[in-house]
Amino acid sequence: TCTAYDMCLCNRNWQASDCSERVCMFGLAHVDTPKGDLDMNGVIQPPNNVIIDNSYAYPFGTTEQFPQMQDSDLQDLTNSAHYYMECSNKGKCDRTTGECQCYDGYDGVACQRASCPGYPNSCSGHGVCKTIEQLAAADNGNVYKLWDRQTTMGCQCDSGYSGADCSQRECKYGVDPLYLDDVSTVKASIYDFATLTTGLYTVDPAADDEYFTNGEQQISNGNWAIRFFDNHGEDWVTDPIPGGATCDEVETALYNLPNKVIPSASLSCTKVSVLESIENEFSEDVRTYDSDHPLGSSHPYQIIYRMALWEAKTPNNEGELSDSSALQVYTGSNDTSTSVISGFIYRVKFLGNPGKIRSPEIEVHLDGKRPSLVSAATSGKVITKVWTDGQQGEDVDHFADHCDGVTATISREVGTGIKTSFLNGMTTTEKNLLKKCLGDSDFDDTNNQDVYNWDKGSKMYPHIIKLVRTVTTQYDGGYFAVLWYDTSVQLDQTTTEGTFRLLNPFNPPDTFSTDNYDIYTTKGTLAL
Repeated sequence: TCTAYDMCLCNRNWQASDCSERVCMFGLAHVDTPKGDLDMNGVIQPPNNVIIDNSYAYPFGTTEQFPQMQDSDLQDLTNSAHYYMECSNKGKCDRTTGECQCYDGYDGVACQRASCPGYPNSCSGHGVCKTIEQLAAADNGNVYKLWDRQTTMGCQCDSGYSGADCSQRECKYGVDPLYLDDVSTVKASIYDFATLTTGLYTVDPAADDEYFTNGEQQISNGNWAIRFFDNHGEDWVTDPIPGGATCDEVETALYNLPNKVIPSASLSCTKVSVLESIENEFSEDVRTYDSDHPLGSSHPYQIIYRMALWEAKTPNNEGELSDSSALQVYTGSNDTSTSVISGFIYRVKFLGNPGKIRSPEIEVHLDGKRPSLVSAATSGKVITKVWTDGQQGEDVDHFADHCDGVTATISREVGTGIKTSFLNGMTTTEKNLLKKCLGDSDFDDTNNQDVYNWDKGSKMYPHIIKLVRTVTTQYDGGYFAVLWYDTSVQLDQTTTEGTFRLLNPFNPPDTFSTDNYDIYTTKGTLAL
């Protein structure tokens, strides 16, 4: 608008005597800059003296020295910095377009961000560009609230990549390669993934894809997903898996994770299906055998689940997939009732991912806050669980010492009363060799005995060993056993005094009394 004295009154974000120049975006200055003698009076005015009025670039005026900020009550702030500046003081304003032309290393409409390395191809395509506030939160929940929390940027690299720009590949780490060379002792992680539901079906499902729904008005099968954690701790979420999926569908979803997180042809899956079974007898009536050890093999392995699920005891509007309400108190030990459970449990062996990995998780909220897996049973609720079958991967073999020349069988006492297991099938020489292998058990070398320099152990300070079948597969992993030497009774086949008793029950579902076991010991001491 042309006003008195032929002076233009410019519209917002326009400037110059003829209003032909654009004003660029402002942001917190990365570096403050004094403007010098703006009024050309030969004196640099102090920071609280406003020099320019009616400026479209500085509607509240500006100063010649470093600016002095004020709070909302117009009180001066001491030791202040990073005042709002055009293009955040890290770019030039293109007056024809009103866009900031940022200096190298800065980006954003107001050049307000310190660019991630490699911008515009940030993080080399192997990471995510995040603010320093986000990076701090991702690092064990740290809090960063300084002025540049939304300004300073950095790369959060994908699993297997490192460096400021995520351009460097990390070497593999985790499992000791010498451990992988061992025979019959490598432990790969085995996890059970359960998608279960309570309640009774009005009409029994005709197929596995009818146990669950998507919870929508247009009913279809529900979906769930697996969140897998690799050796680096990075999490990967599979594509949706249909309710009642086959093992092939579960394996395909895991194989399709990017970066070959799950090596091809490395999984082994067994599916257990049950319709309206008592929770503590979940798979008693349905004989399911491990896919690697089926019925008829040398060591058939029947999978049996006996569960006690507290979620099954709470009302449907309480628990994992339901609205919160006042909790009803259950005494637990006084409650002997059982619940009806239906659903599926997938036992998945991650043979291509040796080493210690975090337990996977089941995701059922694949559509925002709305669950994508809903029970099709009347008054039923969905319960999901992940647990290990007892064998988990490890990076270090703590039972690396093979007791050479010793093999044993496992026997159980006969007769009445409490019957414990014990080592059998050893000769006197083998028993003496085992004593030497066991060593100390109570953190005190001064009370060790005999020429074998060992402790007999006790119920309070027992020995711990790993038993691995002499003839087995690479990923057997073995069984841990806690034992002590009982000199008061002679149970094994030798005539020498004493019996190696096991404190923990030993009755694997695929064991035979004739199985021979190699014995592995540890340099460590069991602390109970």
